[in-house]
Amino acid sequence: MKRLLLSFYRAIVPICVTLLSNLYFVHAQVSDYQFSQTEGVYTEITGAGNITTTSGTLTQDTYNTLINLPFSIPFNGASYNTLTITGDGAIYFNPTIVTSSTSPFNTTARGVIAALGRDLRGFYNLNHVGSIDTVTQVVAGERVFIIQQKNWSAFAYSNSATSYQILNFQYHLYESGKIQIVYGEFSPAGNSTLTGEAFVGLRGASASDLNTRTNLTTTSFNSSTAGTSSTNPQRFNFTASNVNPGLPLNGLTYTWNPPTCLRPSVTVSSVTSQGATLNISSTQATAINYEIRTSGVAGSGATGLALSSSTTSLTEVISTLSPATAYSVYVQGDCGSDQSSWSTPAVVFTTTCVPETLPLFEGFNDAARPICWSSNIVSSSTLSYLSYPTSGGNPTLTPQEETRMVMYNSYSAPNGHQERLVSPTIDATGIANIMTEFKFYKSNTNSTADSLILQYSIDGGTTWARFG
Repeated sequence: MKRLLLSFYRAIVPICVTLLSNLYFVHAQVSDYQFSQTEGVYTEITGAGNITTTSGTLTQDTYNTLINLPFSIPFNGASYNTLTITGDGAIYFNPTIVTSSTSPFNTTARGVIAALGRDLRGFYNLNHVGSIDTVTQVVAGERVFIIQQKNWSAFAYSNSATSYQILNFQYHLYESGKIQIVYGEFSPAGNSTLTGEAFVGLRGASASDLNTRTNLTTTSFNSSTAGTSSTNPQRFNFTASNVNPGLPLNGLTYTWNPPTCLRPSVTVSSVTSQGATLNISSTQATAINYEIRTSGVAGSGATGLALSSSTTSLTEVISTLSPATAYSVYVQGDCGSDQSSWSTPAVVFTTTCVPETLPLFEGFNDAARPICWSSNIVSSSTLSYLSYPTSGGNPTLTPQEETRMVMYNSYSAPNGHQERLVSPTIDATGIANIMTEFKFYKSNTNSTADSLILQYSIDGGTTWARFG
């Protein structure tokens, strides 16, 4: 036996169901850092604090250590006093040590800076000794913590007295939050012909919050563009000179400046049929711009824009929206002299339904369940067997009104399956008797035990009773 329960809410006091509330999204900041590239001078640090020095032959393949910073360094909206230094061309902001990885942007660290994220190893032969050193300097009155990786080589390459590479680079971490990667000597020796790739740039709390660099094999390493995913690398080679992608210039400097106006975050709560409450969090902005849209992204124009305004309050009550409509919320910080970028992705919510009045007509004329109608599985399988086809068979039939109708596929439903199709709340204030009329077809091949039951509820769907 399979049953479709066609059910109706009847309410003296209108009852509405909150479809979506207490939404939350924290907006990261790494993607807002401003990138620039210059050709500077690589200055090897001396008299520095040594972290590690290689010994033996090509050691330090998986080196990583957690160090205390000489001063707090801001990154991605947080302040850090420790970081993990690894031998594989990346450093990590995290309260605990992070295992060295050849895919740094796909780790669980809270923040990543990668100068040459790939499988590397410290060099120890042919008159070169690999090391990692640090020093604190003062530049233009600002403290800078420098981490230097000297004389390292690609791991996946057989070095010999006639064929090897030397890699040198530094991280410059400013007290203001500015970040620099400075490349030094990248030199092949003998007949070294290594062609490879590495991950370069910044990553925030997740792999979707990126500010990275990439280039094609046909494009110079020094002409990179912004990456769009955690798998976009920078390519390089140690073949003939002037052949792309080539190597970074000695002194090539990548700089990332943190935004001067941080993006606010927003939550949505207390959703009603006409609006919701925006709960805004901001550490810098003196005012908040917001857009509420049915389509399009923030700043894309009038199409799809339901409401655009500015507020100095961190709690904004919206009450001019339409019922049963999906909206996207975007917020932007206004810091006076500067504005943040718009928040992405949007926070999405749907306003609740307004109770229907009688008479109520529904022809099920769309390919999906009508807005404000709902369905739920009462027993047996967790699958739904409701659909909205354009025709039916056994007997052959067509929709009564337009081009579609609702169908319960009792032929495919397992024995004992019951599914309820529920109307919106109906305000029947002052009406003593309600009449229900509907067109109903039943397949002439199915069991006579299959049935349709008409029900109603006056307590918001907690309990149901049969009509009649």
